[in-house]
Amino acid sequence: MKRIQYLIKFSQKNITRNTKRSLFICLSIALSISISIIVTATFDGLNFQIEEAVKDCNIGDYQIQDTDFFERNVSFSPLRVEKEILERLQASPLVKSLSPELVLNAYAAATQGSLPIQLLGTQKIQHQKAFPLSSQPNEGIVIGKKLAAHFQLNIGDTLVIHFQSADGQLLSENFSIDGIYEKNGPDFEKKHIYIGHDRLAKLLWPEKNMKEQAQFFNRIIVRLFPETTQRPQIAELGNLPVKTWRQINSEMSAVIDFHKGMSGIFTMILLAMVFITILIPISISWQERLEELSTLKIIGMSKKDIWFAGLAEGFYIVLIAITISTLISGTIIFFQTKNGIDLMFLTGGQGVTRAGIRLEGLIYPIVNSKLILSSVISTLVIVSLSYVLALGRVMRKLK
Repeated sequence: MKRIQYLIKFSQKNITRNTKRSLFICLSIALSISISIIVTATFDGLNFQIEEAVKDCNIGDYQIQDTDFFERNVSFSPLRVEKEILERLQASPLVKSLSPELVLNAYAAATQGSLPIQLLGTQKIQHQKAFPLSSQPNEGIVIGKKLAAHFQLNIGDTLVIHFQSADGQLLSENFSIDGIYEKNGPDFEKKHIYIGHDRLAKLLWPEKNMKEQAQFFNRIIVRLFPETTQRPQIAELGNLPVKTWRQINSEMSAVIDFHKGMSGIFTMILLAMVFITILIPISISWQERLEELSTLKIIGMSKKDIWFAGLAEGFYIVLIAITISTLISGTIIFFQTKNGIDLMFLTGGQGVTRAGIRLEGLIYPIVNSKLILSSVISTLVIVSLSYVLALGRVMRKLK
């Protein structure tokens, strides 16, 4: 026990022997950790905002779809789901909210021309929980801000919509505008129009009774609680096809994967640079002690003891570096998460739209336990490897 205490004190003394060099090593490691954490946390925050913006455009975490809709994005043979099944799905502890919907491809017409649109037949209460809107459709429709601007429409105006019913008839209907919504998707605002589920079902299947109409859905959009990776299993829905938000918006999924790859590559390059930077002063430090170590070896210190003292020194270096890094990155990220990082200067003050999603100008970094743990582990590996190589060279020269 006394031998271990002596070796620990010996390693501590080695750190203070050349204060400037030890401080340079600690600062090099601390700055690399801080930069890595800040960059990765910024990318994680950006990816989270992208993912939430995609999900909020009536996509959710995943969708249970009828077979025709899954294959062709259009269907007149919808799911027939009873109310009790939906209640069981909603009651799952994994599910935050859900929105059963009918989807109909149609055309909106006005004096300015016509546009292809999708009518989304939603149930008011459930949809408001899943995708809050400033107003929900009553007897009329709710259109997007972009579509309203295109056709120069206001609340209370009417819009003509041409569509095909389930029995193949081409129909036109005048709808009053109950509200105008706004989302982070200009393309979504221009294409999607909300209408009450029951009214859309009645237009498509006028021959069906109200009970049958109420059970018709093309998809059930499910939103899960954060950090949830599993899906609830409902036997009656188990054989139906499922699409995740990544499958529905593959472009934004690729953007997120690209961001993750970039942050990973940046971290690897940074760690490699730090390894090269600290390896030289650590090697010099131990080369300078070669005669001292030879003397200690003669009076009874074994090579095993030298290895222990060297690695203990590296451990203390890591502790000091992590402490400094925590102060640096913690202070910076505290202000960044509070005020956000404004990246609008990179685009000349203009917003960025990718895959129909408008990205926010402010990014709020996200730091999680996984990021902190990976930073600590990578630091231990880099410092340990540096000390192992430096000690190995010294050991080979010891007589």
